[in-house]
Amino acid sequence: MSFKTLAYGLSLATLISAAPALAQQTSVPAQTPPPEQAPPVDVPAETPVLSAPDATDVATDAAGLSPKAFVEKAYQANEFEIALSQMALDKATDPKIRVLAQQSLDSHMKVREGMIAAVQSSEADMNFQQTWTDAQRRTLAELDVTKGPEFDSRYMEVSAHNRTEAVELFEAYAATGTDAAVKTFATQSLPTLTSSEQAISAVDAAK
Repeated sequence: MSFKTLAYGLSLATLISAAPALAQQTSVPAQTPPPEQAPPVDVPAETPVLSAPDATDVATDAAGLSPKAFVEKAYQANEFEIALSQMALDKATDPKIRVLAQQSLDSHMKVREGMIAAVQSSEADMNFQQTWTDAQRRTLAELDVTKGPEFDSRYMEVSAHNRTEAVELFEAYAATGTDAAVKTFATQSLPTLTSSEQAISAVDAAK
């Protein structure tokens, strides 16, 4: 699995940074294909084994987030899940996890579409650095060199945590958000995210 495939998970960056121009279009793209030549993701020479980031780090202050800050965090969580799903489709050894990864990919592509529409509709400033967090980058590097059942276990751990974190973030903004378009996006995405969270819990419980 090469890290160049993970660039697909970040391809929303071009669309978000171009939101003012895209807002003049009459339709939202149904899917964002990977760019022909995406910038490579730098991988540390040595990648320590990491525990999943603490969910409360993202969700604790969500109620006070500006529209841009929420979209940035939502973007990172969603694109991270897309990258995890793609990696699991390529590397997972358990067929149930492959099915789960495909379902997750479909769900989070749907969330991506909603995010694009929200950014286009919002009048708030949406210019932010569109990249992985350091923790996400290190975790993807770790998973890239993990194989077999160990990968399956680690993927389940990281993805479950990320999905829970995303639900908490979206719930907070749906309850207290100030931007109508972004708040609607958060509210409408919650059933998809909650279903995704429940799906991984079900697979984990069945193991």
